[in-house]
Amino acid sequence: MLQFISVVIFSVVLAACASAPTDKKPSQLEYTYKKLKLMDLDDMSNIMVKAVQQFKQNENPEELKAAFLIAFSRPDEDSVLEKVISTIRTPMEDREIWESSIDELVSKAINVIENDDQPSVDQVTYSVALENLISELKPEFLKQSKSRGFETRIIERIAQAKIELTDKAESERRLNLMRVTGSPSQLAQKLVERRDEAVKKEKEQSEKVENPE
Repeated sequence: MLQFISVVIFSVVLAACASAPTDKKPSQLEYTYKKLKLMDLDDMSNIMVKAVQQFKQNENPEELKAAFLIAFSRPDEDSVLEKVISTIRTPMEDREIWESSIDELVSKAINVIENDDQPSVDQVTYSVALENLISELKPEFLKQSKSRGFETRIIERIAQAKIELTDKAESERRLNLMRVTGSPSQLAQKLVERRDEAVKKEKEQSEKVENPE
């Protein structure tokens, strides 16, 4: 029965994608989500290590920023990101470019995702990058209900951007990732609502303690 349901869902997705807008524009990225999803832990580790080595030779922060984008642009169902990101995060934090690189990624992603002139493969790649960034920042974000820090600013910025994927990007994502996760803004908004609900409950509990019936 489960196998039959899976086949039906797969068929519906293919049918939807077949009738959706197609995009033949070539990618402007060296590493798209399509290329990256075929890479395993060793492949990704090698890219990160090579970037750090090149940075040490030429002191060019663009080496680290390029690897940063690559790391976040890979679909992360197997949790490879958490195993490789520290390789570049440490030198980026040492040079104080970690947070600024996140800001730059968010700005670039918003522009690419919502620009219909951009290749759909690049739009999906940046969407994946934002989804992974949200997951990366989530633990610290949920701790900042009282003192709101950098992670809160980024999550709220993504939520407030109200990003919507173009039709061709939605088609691209359904066809090649076989999933519908909502836009990055919707994912970020869910976290904001989860935090706000937790703050509300904490406030109610505090009021009960202070004013027992």
